[in-house]
Amino acid sequence: MWQSPFASSFVIDHRRGYPVVKEHFTESYAGVICHDCWSAQNNTPAGAHQLCHAHLLRNLQYAVDAERSAWAYQVQRLLRKSQRARETIWQQGGSPKLREDVIRYYQEALNRVPLTHKEERRLQKRLIKHHNWIFTFMAYPDVPPDNKSSERAIKAAKIKDKVSGGVRSVPGARRFAQLLAPSPNATKAKTGHPSHIDSSFQGERGCCFLSLWLRAVPLCNMLLSGVRTLRARFWLHLVILFLTPPVSSH
Repeated sequence: MWQSPFASSFVIDHRRGYPVVKEHFTESYAGVICHDCWSAQNNTPAGAHQLCHAHLLRNLQYAVDAERSAWAYQVQRLLRKSQRARETIWQQGGSPKLREDVIRYYQEALNRVPLTHKEERRLQKRLIKHHNWIFTFMAYPDVPPDNKSSERAIKAAKIKDKVSGGVRSVPGARRFAQLLAPSPNATKAKTGHPSHIDSSFQGERGCCFLSLWLRAVPLCNMLLSGVRTLRARFWLHLVILFLTPPVSSH
């Protein structure tokens, strides 16, 4: 799934590697890609990359909890300070030189704390390897420091996959992706459903049906799950009743 402030694109493919990017995305993207350091994302050609701060903060928190890492704590503070600093350096009157100096300060600050633990060294190797991707967002006024918007966009698909039982065929998955895409796109565009949905469902009534259907499917799955549970309990009680010997009274 790829998304921007203007649209979301859902792709169904059994692979997770770079061939998926090559087939369904593009190799000439000139914008900024924000991601969580998956290898296929790392290899995607783009104008610039931004590593998701939310994922980095979570990994650093593990080092803090597991090893009481002072380094991880300092880097956490550095990432959070950089998010606040971006708002300041892009205020009216901030010069390009000021922005460059502030970004250079944060990049150099990553290596100022000594390391003593295994998890610290593992995380630092990743930060050193991708050091140019950690503070990319500071050079742009509209690039987020994390990919939370992508997590929100894919939430319905993950609920379908992990909670509602998933899909049983590849064509079914593709149809679900086609039905899923219009909702976030319409929200981002601040309009109704796109025109291709209007033509597919024959006007507003079809759009309303689509919206109701997307809301009803999780509820129906939940009700069916409850029915299955009650049916299993009924048969269990029936078996116990059948196997329990009668009690005779004297």
